[in-house]
Amino acid sequence: MIEIGKTVSLRKSVKHHTCPEGRENNKTAIVVGHIYGDNTCLWLNRDLRGCRGWNEADVNVVSSEEN
Repeated sequence: MIEIGKTVSLRKSVKHHTCPEGRENNKTAIVVGHIYGDNTCLWLNRDLRGCRGWNEADVNVVSSEEN
């Protein structure tokens, strides 16, 4: 499980969402929470390519430093 405070980016193989008008199109974001269900979903501090919630399998950890 990816821990809270890690910086993540999308895997290259993941098709990202189209960024809705007014939403941010960031390349990295920080994990601030988890949503549990069929798959573990990460809740991010800001939009990552137009969405704040991503399946854990869709992202890579790019920094392990806690912010």
